[in-house]
Amino acid sequence: MTCIQCPMGCELTVTTSPEGYKVSGNSCPKGEAYAIAEMTNPMRIITTVVSVAGAEKTFLPVISDSPIPKEKLDAVLKKLKTHECKLPVYANQVLIENILNTGSNIISSKTIIIPE
Repeated sequence: MTCIQCPMGCELTVTTSPEGYKVSGNSCPKGEAYAIAEMTNPMRIITTVVSVAGAEKTFLPVISDSPIPKEKLDAVLKKLKTHECKLPVYANQVLIENILNTGSNIISSKTIIIPE
């Protein structure tokens, strides 16, 4: 796997043994921590768009404020696909708290006000 924790982009190899995971190919401790996390509990930040109520073809960019377990990504994206925001919406506004009990909030990445 390629480490994404710094610009080096180290090619990591992870092997398992009775003692746990052994990581090689990393240039720094971040690579080892990243590889073990990817093997045991992979997490991802979600970035997507949601619909804006009453505004055809208008979408609001959103992001999770903390990583979400990879196993829950499909369910979270499915929920966001049906979510509609009511205007006005402000940048960094929490739109959905603790989405699907992940501990992560979905926040807006942009301000959209009600057109006059």
